[in-house]
Amino acid sequence: MEPTIFIPGIQGTSLADVNTIDFNLVWNKYDTFFGAIGNRVAGVKFTDKLQDDPEFDADPQSIIERNHIFRFPYEDLVSSFQSKTKSDIYLFGYDWRKSNVYNAKLLMEYVNYLKKKLRVVNTFNFVTHSMGGLVFSCFLKQLNGDYSLVNKAVITAPPFRGSPYALVHLTVGNGGIRGFLSGNDDSRKANRTFPSVYELCPFYSGALTYSDGTGELDLTKKIQWQSNLYDDIIPLFERRLTALADYRSAQLFDLAALPETEKKKIVIVAGEGEKTLAKVKVDKDKGGI
Repeated sequence: MEPTIFIPGIQGTSLADVNTIDFNLVWNKYDTFFGAIGNRVAGVKFTDKLQDDPEFDADPQSIIERNHIFRFPYEDLVSSFQSKTKSDIYLFGYDWRKSNVYNAKLLMEYVNYLKKKLRVVNTFNFVTHSMGGLVFSCFLKQLNGDYSLVNKAVITAPPFRGSPYALVHLTVGNGGIRGFLSGNDDSRKANRTFPSVYELCPFYSGALTYSDGTGELDLTKKIQWQSNLYDDIIPLFERRLTALADYRSAQLFDLAALPETEKKKIVIVAGEGEKTLAKVKVDKDKGGI
């Protein structure tokens, strides 16, 4: 059976500062069940920003890179998959702060590395979770119409059209008791530098509408954001919105455009029945937001 590449969701990979003697973990929140629950209740404080050029960390002393994929919730999935399919599985963790386009390029390098390592392998299966589906979608775009290396793909819970929760992280912060006590300002300021959070902002019909019923919002336009989100980072913010417009129009691949033969290789898994934030009403204030 063809080997399988697993791509986790946002925050599913630990991050380490490789410019330290011991590769200091700067993000390691979900390795255990109780750790995950604790962070959900207490909230997380993550303040490692990116530069205006989002390939680089803002702190000149930091060089942050991907580390291991979290045991919870992925350990059981990986072990079960291996035991039932008898397939080799390869884990593609990534720095989830960065653009899905950037990480798709790294995925392409990883696939080419595996092809050389495994020698006789030319096709792969792909399993993704959440934002990992967006990385895979951008990866398909970069294949330029030649999908021969994709054998099968299972895409679980992909936020192809974004999620209102990205707006929560940009406007409020990372939540929890810690956020309530500190105002979440440090986390919010860090989130504003992450291309991935912008790319997760919703753009499906009805996701963002004015409370006075005058229409929907286009978050690629600065005028449709509240000014206190960007007034201290205007050049960076404008660059993120320009990149967001390009991401939506030219980098995120629409799976509906695949040939029928390729569509048959892909299964998209989505849940239902859970109550979740789906729509946001936006107030106008003297022409602003």
